[in-house]
Amino acid sequence: MAFDSNKIARIGSSQTTQIPTIWQYISSSDTINTISADGYFNEIIDRLQIGDRIFIVDSANKSAGLIVQSFLGGTVKTESDGPGEFKVVAGGTHLTTGGSSTESFPVSGVLVSDVTLVTMNTPGAATTINRSIALAGAVEVEFNVDPTNNTIVNYMVFRAVV
Repeated sequence: MAFDSNKIARIGSSQTTQIPTIWQYISSSDTINTISADGYFNEIIDRLQIGDRIFIVDSANKSAGLIVQSFLGGTVKTESDGPGEFKVVAGGTHLTTGGSSTESFPVSGVLVSDVTLVTMNTPGAATTINRSIALAGAVEVEFNVDPTNNTIVNYMVFRAVV
């Protein structure tokens, strides 16, 4: 199959082109090997930059991470960003309760060794995410300021496959 531009989303970015962007791509028809092949992301070559990270989920629900390496000859070349595969162990939406610039919320099955990816889905908010970490059975998010209540936080938790 081919790249589907409706299945890729920018997760994080900066106002400057000096900082790489994080993307998520989900395919219902292609494998990790197909998605990782040179040229798969050529359709969006003008939106990518060297160093961008692309988290992918393939047709078998296997996950991996890619780093954009080069654009030689007009072809997007990527390589794995880690030693192996990872799987998504949790994902969802959380509404903040406010009162602090750090907020933890329960997420069943999360281990401290897991990796978190957190974004906000509240247009126009002056709040930004400084970091997120996995705790035993929870995700902790540190904001630049108190996000008050009802700020929408989207999260995904990844675990290395051994």
